[in-house]
Amino acid sequence: MRAARIGELMATSESKDFGKRDKRSLPAQLHEHLRAQIIRGELAAGSRLPTEERLSADFGVSRVTVREALRMLQRDHLIESIQGRGHFVLNNPSFIEKPVSELQSVTELMRDLGYESRIEVIEVHREAAGNHASVLQLSPEDQVVRLERLWRSPDDPIIYSVDVFPARIVGDEQSVWECSLLDLFERAGFAVAYSHALIRAAMLPRTIARRAGLALSLPWVLMEQVNFTAADIPVLHSFDYHRGDKFQFYTLRRRRGR
Repeated sequence: MRAARIGELMATSESKDFGKRDKRSLPAQLHEHLRAQIIRGELAAGSRLPTEERLSADFGVSRVTVREALRMLQRDHLIESIQGRGHFVLNNPSFIEKPVSELQSVTELMRDLGYESRIEVIEVHREAAGNHASVLQLSPEDQVVRLERLWRSPDDPIIYSVDVFPARIVGDEQSVWECSLLDLFERAGFAVAYSHALIRAAMLPRTIARRAGLALSLPWVLMEQVNFTAADIPVLHSFDYHRGDKFQFYTLRRRRGR
């Protein structure tokens, strides 16, 4: 794909509204936008990106913002910079990479990465808090909602989630579960501000694999999180199983005192 053609692809209504409704920094937004286009194959391997000047004009941001976004894409090994020639798209990665420090719902994650995905609600019911009581600061008899969902892209299973939260958040209403839980919580007045997360390799439990019709041989990366409001109230205990052959997470580490 020629650079001119890529420029046409980027000159969309989405680029004209860029940055208006997003709280993230402009470099982070531009990075995610370009990254999603690369992963979807809209920016083909070997293609030359438009110039910094063209990207700046198309998205209405400064060239400093463009340079930072391009630097982030280089860090992700998605593009390379050749002096005197420009920036070129590398071969599409087989992994979905995300910074482990960024708190997103699975729905938001898939949307930001530009993946076409569909959600299957495997099971949803109410039960006593039981073992989740201490984590969610409830009595063992208090009611919680247990929600199990499977994400496919397009037909390949990539994420299985188990979410447990106090039933009082949704009340007696029958909610639509094919949505972002974090958005649902915010509308209910329980906006999630931060989480404590534990990430480890795991096998999908047999009961879950059988219920969802998934092979036990698939590798998974489990992210277990307790999500809190700004008032330090725990509102969600989540278990997100990410396909180990599809996802990898990264973080920035620094030497102590440096």
